[in-house]
Amino acid sequence: MTFWHGNSNYGQIMQCWAMQQFLKRQGHEPYVIRFVPSNYTSPLKRFFKKILFVEQIRNAREFFLNHHTYHVKKRNRIYDHKRQFDEFRRNHLDFSENIYYDIHQIQNNPPVADAYIVGSDQVWAQMLDSINSRAFYLDFGRPETKRIAYAPSFVVKEYPVAYRKELKTLLQRFDAVSCREYSGVDICKSIGIKAAKVLDPTFLVERDDYLSLIGEPIEKKKQIFIYSLNISSPEQIRWNELRQYAKDTGQKVIVTPSQGYFAAEELFGDDVQYLYASPQQWLKTIAESELVVTPSFHGVVLSIILGTPFVYVPLKGTYETGNSRVIDLLEDLNLISRVINDVNDYNSIIQHVIVWNRVLDSLKKTRLESILFLQDALI
Repeated sequence: MTFWHGNSNYGQIMQCWAMQQFLKRQGHEPYVIRFVPSNYTSPLKRFFKKILFVEQIRNAREFFLNHHTYHVKKRNRIYDHKRQFDEFRRNHLDFSENIYYDIHQIQNNPPVADAYIVGSDQVWAQMLDSINSRAFYLDFGRPETKRIAYAPSFVVKEYPVAYRKELKTLLQRFDAVSCREYSGVDICKSIGIKAAKVLDPTFLVERDDYLSLIGEPIEKKKQIFIYSLNISSPEQIRWNELRQYAKDTGQKVIVTPSQGYFAAEELFGDDVQYLYASPQQWLKTIAESELVVTPSFHGVVLSIILGTPFVYVPLKGTYETGNSRVIDLLEDLNLISRVINDVNDYNSIIQHVIVWNRVLDSLKKTRLESILFLQDALI
């Protein structure tokens, strides 16, 4: 049980693929539960919402925003077709026979399995103020079916007090619980649930597995790759500074916009090449670039796995709680110097060479612990 149906979030689909690959090699027959909670709004609710905004200026503003949103969505649909996520899912992922749109459907006709696994991704950011969110806490199926949490993220550092009792009740049904961040482990501990800290499933398979998925020779190129996710303006990645660095070093800049908290906009003008890549092309671009710049957790993860130097750009403001999963990982791997902040710049980060052998050595122990956690949970 995880996120699977997005059409532009590369990390989402890669963690899904990696988990299935790992489980298949362990002799299991995994499949993704096709759960897509609907955002249905009744006509009556839409009517009352409409009559609240009767002033002309508000109506004009609503028209502009809806008009803009319509064109953004239409454009994104065209670009998403180029990304070929549907094709990737057809060829590389296995799914449940049924598709579920709400908690009642999945409870009344639960998928048949010996074990349910929830995670990874930010599935536990689906708060319990919505009944459909209970599906991400595996509130369905037979009592005797194993329930395992592997590397889900809460995103928040403290779970809302109003839902802690319900959270504890749900997690008490689990046979094994783990989280992707230390803050998630702490949330579980605060309600009396033991949780392990594990790696994201993208780390459960090897670099060669990703190269096999790419299926083409890799050749390093004089290029910088920006995986643009969860940013709304070029200033958030200090674009003027990065553009000057690219110019000084004679490097081409490739940008893949992706939809997250914000729409997938082309933010960086005409000086760059926009690439609406397939998942395989996305991996290949990371592998072939001299530098990856991204606010994305999985952008950082795949850079590490594929051995490409990177700069992590932390999110700020409302969304900065999402930084903890990246910061935890970089601290564990002694790569915290790859984070750009107010006291460093791109030049100083890039000149600090990554000693990849040390990074891989640091990963070995944690990777083994993560594998053993999942293997033991499935016995």
